[in-house]
Amino acid sequence: MFENLRNGWKLGSATRKLIFTDKGLLLYPIIGGILGLLLAIALFLPLFFVTSTSSIAILAAVIIFGFLSTFISIYFLVALLIAFRHYSTTKKKISMADALSNASQYWVQILEWAIFYTIILTIMRAIESRIQGIGRILVGAIGSIALSLAIMFVVPSIIDNKTGPIKSIENSIKVITKNFGSTFGGIIYSDLYAMLLIIPGVLLFVVGLAVLTAYTIPGAVMMVLGIAIAVFGTMLNYVTSNTFLFILYNYVEKGSLPKGFTKDMMNNAIRKKNKNKVFSGAL
Repeated sequence: MFENLRNGWKLGSATRKLIFTDKGLLLYPIIGGILGLLLAIALFLPLFFVTSTSSIAILAAVIIFGFLSTFISIYFLVALLIAFRHYSTTKKKISMADALSNASQYWVQILEWAIFYTIILTIMRAIESRIQGIGRILVGAIGSIALSLAIMFVVPSIIDNKTGPIKSIENSIKVITKNFGSTFGGIIYSDLYAMLLIIPGVLLFVVGLAVLTAYTIPGAVMMVLGIAIAVFGTMLNYVTSNTFLFILYNYVEKGSLPKGFTKDMMNNAIRKKNKNKVFSGAL
């Protein structure tokens, strides 16, 4: 177990170091997050000023927000991975404007995926709402895990193949079963660096909230700092984890690895229940 964690830590560290050579990559989730926040304010704030808001109006706002926020997040993720691929292959950085412009060629696929994903999540939540007790938690957990595995390589598939949602999921599942086998147990990947930011940030926010009534200014400062630290940690984890999946996808499909990664690092971090199967990559 400790050997697996050590291998996973090496991958997380290598991914983070590669990203820090182009710190502009960290801006993509920040800008996307800000747009998502503005979207939430625009959709939900007016509901507070309506004396009697129907459940249909609230549901519609939630569905619209889910669709638009998915579109924004995937659009910026595609731009992020385009910028990362360009830098990792050419060692030349491109601006966010150029990356977003290049991502625009995928707007149809991103739109289709946002619609599809919103429908799937809506159906899943509707099913969960009809189940009571512990069953709801179990169904929700199983559904979320299954969906996360199925869509693991959806965005890389969209970038490389311009596929629609169904074909992208098929390609994602195919990448897993083809390269890792049907007994695929997952990928050991860990970067405690982000968690070392998120946890202290949350704790700092809680402490600030506790002392807010007695010491207003120090409490408010601690809360703001806590939020900033936790958000930065979350953003860093988002960038590194998605970038790593993109690196893994390029490795198993094309046999290419960026600087700082080796075949042994990748192979040792791939968990397979069938220990006799050795993955050699697409070289």
